[in-house]
Amino acid sequence: MSLIMQNKANSKARPPRKQRGNALLIFFLLVAMGMLSLLVSKLNSQPSALLHAESSPSHLNQARQALLGHIQNSLLNAPVADARLPTALAATDTIQLGRLDYAGIGLGKAGTTDSELWYVATGFPLFDTTPTHLLTQCNTNQPATTSLAAIIIAPGPALPSQTSRSSTASASQYMEGLTGTPTGCTGNPSNADTPPDSFLISASTSPVFNDRLATISRADILEGMAREAYRQINLSMSNHAATSGSYPSSKAGLTGLPTWLASGAWFDEITYDSTSVAPDVRLRLTHCYQIQLHWDNAGQLTTVTPLEPQQCS
Repeated sequence: MSLIMQNKANSKARPPRKQRGNALLIFFLLVAMGMLSLLVSKLNSQPSALLHAESSPSHLNQARQALLGHIQNSLLNAPVADARLPTALAATDTIQLGRLDYAGIGLGKAGTTDSELWYVATGFPLFDTTPTHLLTQCNTNQPATTSLAAIIIAPGPALPSQTSRSSTASASQYMEGLTGTPTGCTGNPSNADTPPDSFLISASTSPVFNDRLATISRADILEGMAREAYRQINLSMSNHAATSGSYPSSKAGLTGLPTWLASGAWFDEITYDSTSVAPDVRLRLTHCYQIQLHWDNAGQLTTVTPLEPQQCS
């Protein structure tokens, strides 16, 4: 009898099973919230590292495309005999290092000063044959890349020696170099040389180096111009056929071409073959091999022999 009474007393003292389950659930929720708070705190303690790791690769590629388009447009709109990059990138006959002008190339600005992109560009003519007048990207893991017109640099998080990053800080607070002489490069190449030289370095991330580079070669620029030439000539041919019912009988019928293309400033040879119903147009881009466009009888552009980058290197 006393045992029965004791069990009844104990059952009254213990909370119902449902309440015990709720308490346990609340306990685990509090533990999870504490762990989440600790994780957020650690992440917030390294904002520049996160920004660099998560947003820089795509931003670097966007910047490359924007800068390449900016260079090509400047050459198309104001062609010159000794084609150069816009003077805002590099003054005449110098190599320039600086912070990327986001607004100038139509690109949205990076989130913080710490994640802003830099660039090195040549101010020498693009067809200059002096090797050090175009840029070279050396690489510790592969052969050097030469005949580069511009290189965009994404600095990594500040290293221990980089203690004063600001909107006016020097390049050495953002970029690094490596000790040694990679293949095709000079000794101890650095991305922060002041004044800059024509040799930059790319390597795997390490405790002493974390720059990332994107390159724009002379061939990249010329290939883009060739593609624009294809587009403009195709438009001229299509307009002529729509108006007169046939293709023009000679290259003089290629009307409406932009000045840079029609004047021969960039294309020093444009030949036109109309011996068949479907004509061929051949162009020789300055300092490069021949490229060709061909239309079929229905007026469709069927064959384009593309410009090969190595032919303009």
